[in-house]
Amino acid sequence: MSRKIKLGILGGGGDSLIGVLHRVAANMFDKYEIVGGVFNPNFKENIEFAKTLGINSSRIYEDYESLIEEESKLNSSEKMQVISVLTPNFLHYPMAKKL
Repeated sequence: MSRKIKLGILGGGGDSLIGVLHRVAANMFDKYEIVGGVFNPNFKENIEFAKTLGINSSRIYEDYESLIEEESKLNSSEKMQVISVLTPNFLHYPMAKKL
């Protein structure tokens, strides 16, 4: 059996339609594992939402800069391999550029 691709998500928390669609799509063929991200700009809500997905709170970050910094410290076998940017459109480029 092949390993799942480690997926991080920026945005798309709570009942965000785009977040729901991406999470469903990521699970459709059992190829991705959502391992962390920044789902909400409110850190407390971010942590609570991650719990509903069964994601370890150590992989939930306050902002995408923290995500980049902390993920870069992990072994390549542990770090996120792909990141979905589900934030409002005007934030896509600045975030993707830093990734």
